[in-house]
Amino acid sequence: LFIKPLLEKQQELIKLKVEYYKFKKNFDLFYALYSKSDFFDTNNISGKEILLGNKNAALKMLLVTNPSCFYCKAAHADVMRLLKKHKDDVNLMIRFNVPKDADHPSHKTADKLLQIYHSDRSNIETALHEVYADKANLENWLAKSGSIASKSSFEQLLHDEKEWCNKNGIHFTPALFINGKQYPKMYDRRDLQYFIEDLVELNEDSISIMEKIS
Repeated sequence: LFIKPLLEKQQELIKLKVEYYKFKKNFDLFYALYSKSDFFDTNNISGKEILLGNKNAALKMLLVTNPSCFYCKAAHADVMRLLKKHKDDVNLMIRFNVPKDADHPSHKTADKLLQIYHSDRSNIETALHEVYADKANLENWLAKSGSIASKSSFEQLLHDEKEWCNKNGIHFTPALFINGKQYPKMYDRRDLQYFIEDLVELNEDSISIMEKIS
């Protein structure tokens, strides 16, 4: 008599959990929300932004981030985990939304990451992991990587990235875009793993149709 109500409650919780995941993994529901999002021009600014994965992939993701942002650490881990699993199917671009003050740690860190990317791209993923690690100290990291380049050549790019964010009302980080549309806010970034294959297939089909038309 004592255990029966607990068992019934447990069964109800299991049933609710199953129904929740059915909803959560339903691509049609996800796509309905995603497709209603406004379209943003997320093209590479001046062709110098950080690109990871397959540059020719049909699925193009943009992560707007800030090295000083606490929440960007989890976002970085989520998208890199996804990129590792779908490296041939995804093109990931990193866009910085940092203060214009060149002496600000996040500005200097973003500048240094761009220097690393353009001097030796094989080291950029390691550098990003270091910057967005849970216990990262930007000042220490900058001191460690100080010998990579002497003077910044990416001030204009960081300024243009900031202007893009202001123009499009992106005043927070992180922000994730998929083929120009913002990732639905009601979904956790980790939920993207459930839909990535469908999105890749959908976008590849769209490109194939456009090529036949042209």
